[in-house]
Amino acid sequence: MGRLRENTTDPSDPGRRRRRRGNRFSPVDPDAYLLDPSLDEDRIVFTRITADSIGVYTADDKGQGAIRRLVDGPGDEMEPVTDDGRLAYVSKRDGESDIMLRDRDGTTVNLTPAPGTTAARLAMKDGTVAWRDGDNDHISVYDIATGASQRVRIQSFVFGEATDIQLTGDRVFWRETTAFLFRSDTFWSAPLSDLTQKKRIGTPSTTYGGQFSVNEQYFAYSTYDPSGALGAWTGKIGKVNVAPLADVVGGTPTYSRVSCSSGMQLSPQLGDGQRTVWLDTTAASTDVVTRNSFAGTCAQ
Repeated sequence: MGRLRENTTDPSDPGRRRRRRGNRFSPVDPDAYLLDPSLDEDRIVFTRITADSIGVYTADDKGQGAIRRLVDGPGDEMEPVTDDGRLAYVSKRDGESDIMLRDRDGTTVNLTPAPGTTAARLAMKDGTVAWRDGDNDHISVYDIATGASQRVRIQSFVFGEATDIQLTGDRVFWRETTAFLFRSDTFWSAPLSDLTQKKRIGTPSTTYGGQFSVNEQYFAYSTYDPSGALGAWTGKIGKVNVAPLADVVGGTPTYSRVSCSSGMQLSPQLGDGQRTVWLDTTAASTDVVTRNSFAGTCAQ
């Protein structure tokens, strides 16, 4: 899709202001890669990959400080998530992938001590940690305050896998991806109090290459049509749609558009309220675009 560049305003927003750039992190080693960024009120954490190590690094002072190592041991540490001073990450060593939790006092515990664990797709919010394990077909959640854990099998476990997990204060959401003949995606949710009460989000019922994001108020997704998911050009390019979260969970959502830009709108991420960021191809390149409020309806 072309070169990735920064752009902090929606090209379809008539009230947009001059583009501003944020802080850019460049590794000291020119051959290093920085991936999986996560931030809270005080810091940003990310995976740093070099030829001889994969570890978790950070920049304090709300992301403005110098890059320093947090975890870089004999195994591979990746997929870090920071929340309220805590750090969770995936540790890969000796054929296992475990979920490690470092508390504010620096103590670290293994949340998946059983042998043979293959955990991934880590999320953490408001004292809850969630991840995928098993044969990529189980969702696990852990309550930091009580030490209680739950685990549930996804619905499409025969041909599918859990490919994304996100949390709100009282629910866990995930995407189930099935790749039998062609890819399709469905979105699911369960209350953190009881994962067995999982249910499929009815609208959209099925997406193709679908991506989603949730916050405490809204659910947003972007998708293609079936032919577009197979690589054909149909003109039905991905757009970010959004609806109140309570309506989505309740089965009565009315979706509106986040942006009226003409390009593809990919990888949406919701911040607080209606604040949204996504990848946009309107300008014949791939821009990181943000918008403070939803567009609503768009003229056809």
